[in-house]
Amino acid sequence: MRNGIDRGLVGKLAVLALLAVLLLVPKMISNQYSLHILIASGLAVILASSFNVVTGFTGQPVFGMAAFYAVGAYTSALLATRLHWSFWAALPVAGLAAGLMGLVIGLPSLRLKKFFLAITTIAFGEVVRLLLLNWVPVTRGPMGITGIPAPTPIRIPLLEPIVFNNKVAYYYLTLTLVVVVVLSIRSIINSPIGRAFIATRDDEDAAQTCGIDTRYYKMLSFTLAATFSGLAGALYAHYFRYISPNSFGFTESAMAVTTALVGGLGTIAGPIVGGVLLTAIPEYLRALSDYRLIIYGGTLLLTLAFWPRGIVGGLSGIWDKLSDRAKPVAEPAKIGSGGRDL
Repeated sequence: MRNGIDRGLVGKLAVLALLAVLLLVPKMISNQYSLHILIASGLAVILASSFNVVTGFTGQPVFGMAAFYAVGAYTSALLATRLHWSFWAALPVAGLAAGLMGLVIGLPSLRLKKFFLAITTIAFGEVVRLLLLNWVPVTRGPMGITGIPAPTPIRIPLLEPIVFNNKVAYYYLTLTLVVVVVLSIRSIINSPIGRAFIATRDDEDAAQTCGIDTRYYKMLSFTLAATFSGLAGALYAHYFRYISPNSFGFTESAMAVTTALVGGLGTIAGPIVGGVLLTAIPEYLRALSDYRLIIYGGTLLLTLAFWPRGIVGGLSGIWDKLSDRAKPVAEPAKIGSGGRDL
């Protein structure tokens, strides 16, 4: 506690207030396009949060998150269109499939260090895209998968069923998945597992000296990140109802990296802030035509130049400075015994 203000309490109250506002958004916004942007922002938040687990908290530069995003999307889409599974059954399987892929790829890849790991994961992402493009009997290649069904209605006793025939229902579904993923990541990071992740990131050799199996924890973070990305991919497939290999190129991986960096790498809130801003700003700048890319790029450069720790890291630093200045100056100790002046 600083100067009578509990920073943790302030943060919790802010989160509760934000959730209350988010729950009321469909009541305040009737514009379907704005709801679509918020849904796309939610998908970006999950993908950036996944990248943040393995890179921000464990220090492994994995730049191929779009591959796991694609695995989740195609797994759910194929289960729904070929085997007629419901979205609710396909969703966890899509996450598990992406996590398994992360485990298989991570075992050899995480033996590499820094730059070589980054290049390897970029190459892996491209391999997955080419596989989806050329495995026509299964993925339909460049034609993509069409006719992906919407999630089946949710039936709640004494209430009307929630039918996914409008963007409001998808908004609440996306919000729910974002909350589940973010809270899961927060619980992991605040646990002994999370402390092992951070120790591995800060100094891998020192962590090993302290008895931490860094290879195991790097593998675990890689698998968790892949699983979360797969869940986002499944939601993407059933929201847009169509997927193709072009939906999961290097651009999506680069966007996850940029989102986490701008928001604040290594923080829970960073991917949330970055996901909303970097999804919404380009859309609302479309009216400026060619200038929007200049404004967008300039905003990114200025943010990273003045706040290298991202928006959340920069604001946290400002909070700390203001708190330090607000602290009362301690009175000089009096010399003598029994509190008497000499």
